[in-house]
Amino acid sequence: MGHPGCSSKAGSTLLETVIAMFLLTAAAFSILQLLDRGVVYLSRTSQMTQAVLVAENRLARLRAAAEDPAVYRSGLSGHLGSGLTEPGFPGFLITLERAPGDRTTFTPSTAMESQYPAGEKREIEGGVIPVKCTVAWGSGQSLEVMTYLSEPPAAIDPLTAVRVTGGGAVGAFGSSNFGATFHDAGGAPVPGVTFSWSVESVDGNGTILEEDSHRSGSSAVLENKYAYNFRTGTWGLRPGRARMRATARYNGVEYVGYSGDIQFGGP
Repeated sequence: MGHPGCSSKAGSTLLETVIAMFLLTAAAFSILQLLDRGVVYLSRTSQMTQAVLVAENRLARLRAAAEDPAVYRSGLSGHLGSGLTEPGFPGFLITLERAPGDRTTFTPSTAMESQYPAGEKREIEGGVIPVKCTVAWGSGQSLEVMTYLSEPPAAIDPLTAVRVTGGGAVGAFGSSNFGATFHDAGGAPVPGVTFSWSVESVDGNGTILEEDSHRSGSSAVLENKYAYNFRTGTWGLRPGRARMRATARYNGVEYVGYSGDIQFGGP
């Protein structure tokens, strides 16, 4: 004789078992999905990390090549292109190209030069070259990295860097013109360098009237007059010998050059 409620309990136990199995299956499926996504994410992260290394390595080599002034002035000719590869990183294709919008740079700073009209701003020739590095891999995945390359400093010989023209005899209250240029160790002119002037007196002296042509200070006028008398409104004279000193500042270093001897005449 059966016991009341036995069939009901058996039915409940079976239903609970089915529900539990369904929940376990759903949980296992969700865990497998998460694991699969995790593997995909790790793979993409690894590929992205490798792509960054590829771009950094290639740009480092490009910066090293651009340290050669000839390479830089050629516009990085021979060092740009597409379909490039990096040793040790198969499956990654590199494209190196000049990005549009070369930046003009100014001396001593863009902020200070912004107050002047376009024709009077002191521009550094060569400026800055923007370069875009694109690394592609897999099915349509890519990474872009931008960098800017500036012209490398030239090799300078301090003894011959600054060349000054002018000198000789200057009569009473007369004037003489002087000019200065800046050159690299090979003798080639270096553009964008500014100059300041002073008189190195031996026993004579005069007054500098600096010309501001293009605001470079590359030329100056020296007058044979000295010590203005505010009472009489006249200039005095200091006859004797002196020379003009031009000081240039390039890449954070000062260089000087001297004119020939100057002989100030008396009254």
